[in-house]
Amino acid sequence: RRTASGSSLPSQVRYRPDRNGILLSFLNFNGISQVNYSFIYQTNGNPQGAGGTITASNNPTAQRELLFGTCSTGVCTYHYNLTGASLTLTAKKTNGTSVTKRYRIKTYH
Repeated sequence: RRTASGSSLPSQVRYRPDRNGILLSFLNFNGISQVNYSFIYQTNGNPQGAGGTITASNNPTAQRELLFGTCSTGVCTYHYNLTGASLTLTAKKTNGTSVTKRYRIKTYH
């Protein structure tokens, strides 16, 4: 099993218009069986984040929203004083190899 680091993962990451989160999407999922993601940052020195898995069977090219905050019953609380934000994607390809891509995210709050 090989791991390659680089930009061969067809992913796109951009800020939400209000900069309270990021939007993750894939241009295509060709040759990929799944992608694990880890979104981490610190707020006032406390670690925060989210993680998950996107598979070929759960609409992989749909846009995912990862927030700098938490939401419950439709009410979101956003975090401020953010540092160290990053998103790491690790794709398992159908040929048995894996690819890792890391985004460093500039924070504005």
